[in-house]
Amino acid sequence: MATNVGGILDQPQSQHETDLVSQNQKKEQGEKRKRMKERSEVWEHFVKEDLPSGRQAICKYCGMSYKCGAKKNGTSVLWAHIS
Repeated sequence: MATNVGGILDQPQSQHETDLVSQNQKKEQGEKRKRMKERSEVWEHFVKEDLPSGRQAICKYCGMSYKCGAKKNGTSVLWAHIS
């Protein structure tokens, strides 16, 4: 971790500390993290749409919509729909 000893700023000692410093700089600059690539094949059958009420998945074939937030809603409902 970078420390300030006697008015002199020490350089980060490890790669982990260097990564933490660069992450903090990105946060300060307002940069957002990259979104993860969709890993499930179910997304070939649905379109994601960001709405004020949250993210939704809309079926490409019938137009039915389902909630698809990454934390709360998984892809099980989407798989059941296309089965």
